[in-house]
Amino acid sequence: MSLTYRSTLYKTGVKTVANVLSELKITLSPEWEKVFYSPSRLRLGMGGEGSGKSFQAGLFATCASVYDTQFESSLYWVVGADFEDARKDMEYIRDFQEKLGNIEGRPIFPDRRDQSCLIKTKTGQTFVTISAYDETKLGREEPDGIVGAEVSRWTHESFQRCEGRLLRKYPRSWGFFSGSFETSLGWLPDLYKSSLGPNERGIRSYTIPSWANPHVYPGGREDPAIKAAEAGRSPEKFLERFGGLPAPAHNLIFNEFRTHLHTDMI
Repeated sequence: MSLTYRSTLYKTGVKTVANVLSELKITLSPEWEKVFYSPSRLRLGMGGEGSGKSFQAGLFATCASVYDTQFESSLYWVVGADFEDARKDMEYIRDFQEKLGNIEGRPIFPDRRDQSCLIKTKTGQTFVTISAYDETKLGREEPDGIVGAEVSRWTHESFQRCEGRLLRKYPRSWGFFSGSFETSLGWLPDLYKSSLGPNERGIRSYTIPSWANPHVYPGGREDPAIKAAEAGRSPEKFLERFGGLPAPAHNLIFNEFRTHLHTDMI
């Protein structure tokens, strides 16, 4: 659900996403604004290279956790295919919480990047990085929110287990998943396409092109770096790596193939 959508639960003094963004002096691009204010519980933002996925994931988690203090929410996961994938998103959460003056003690960020990180806030919340390398460990606790980092490197089972964890605190739990397409086939492109509109799972997918990040590409779609990337790739591969869209496969005999419909997943 949107951070401002749960109007029936709103209390005077509760900070919305807009309040937190104002305190941090951050303005969202139009593309990311749609993700942040989505009415869906679970957001899937598929971005191009340099689109700011980790920055936005850390920012959203910070906004959501501040808003969630009214519900006594306390546990948040930052999940990656391994600990290293999750670390960048976690670093942004630490930086944003520090700017808000909401860090309790000293955050745990081991020198080895293959170990878990942990942040505690003054408002009583805990952020911890989780590795999806062992999928069976994704079922031990019940987080109030999950940040999914680089989901293109996840297995389908990892995503489903995270989705299942969030159902334990339905409907106020939330998920913010992001990544870049590596292929047009498999569970992730299928999920993206099936979630472009309303659906019973409460997932909504969004396309975030690289040029939605003005800090990296100040010229937008016409930025010289974007033009150089476009000149060196096929139109399909450019859209996949920089446009945030799955490239259509050219070698499919059955062009309407969908993994979740036409493959025995048992």
